[in-house]
Amino acid sequence: NGGVCNFDPEKELFKSYPVDPNNPRDIGNSTVRSVIEDSQGNLWFATMGGGLSIYNRENDSFTSFVNSNKNPNSLSINFLWTMYEDRNGLIWVGTFGGGIDVFDSRKRDYHSFVYDEDNPNSLSSNMLSTVIEGRDGSIWIGTQGGGLNKLDRKNGKFAHYLQNLDPKKALIRKIFEDSRGLLWAGSDKGLYQINPKTGKTLIYTHDKNKRSYLDRNME
Repeated sequence: NGGVCNFDPEKELFKSYPVDPNNPRDIGNSTVRSVIEDSQGNLWFATMGGGLSIYNRENDSFTSFVNSNKNPNSLSINFLWTMYEDRNGLIWVGTFGGGIDVFDSRKRDYHSFVYDEDNPNSLSSNMLSTVIEGRDGSIWIGTQGGGLNKLDRKNGKFAHYLQNLDPKKALIRKIFEDSRGLLWAGSDKGLYQINPKTGKTLIYTHDKNKRSYLDRNME
């Protein structure tokens, strides 16, 4: 909850950016869950409760983007968990309860993907934890309670993986695609290897009696 600090390596000094709710030029919230620098050199901050903030280098201030009931193209919710910029410059914003928002920084608008219990091809959970783009352009999304999702960007449909996990333990922490195109998903139940082409899944778990196994399951 300490907000954001800027470190000057030459002076070896930190500058902090406190949050004043009455100052629209401050960062949206002091709890920052994710920070990325996009392909244009912009710094983005995903906050818990203050939406999405971009740092303005020229005047050392922030511009925030938040949910608005009056604007259907705004953020779906102000509680954000993770971010990822894809090869097209779109920023994928994983929220904590509102699905995933896709932000076009040039147009300054969003569109969202959310869980729909009546649609088997929708996002499996609105609680997001991590996002990456695969080499084929697919978007992989880890959830907190709904396993792993793969978005087909051509038709907007999601394929679901690892949903056989106990829902209370299906917490996907990180996703990585290796040079062979295999997906690795770290969870609180162990480390999963997924072959997207065949659907085959392997799990590596902690076993305190075997030194060659994972040190612990929480990845």
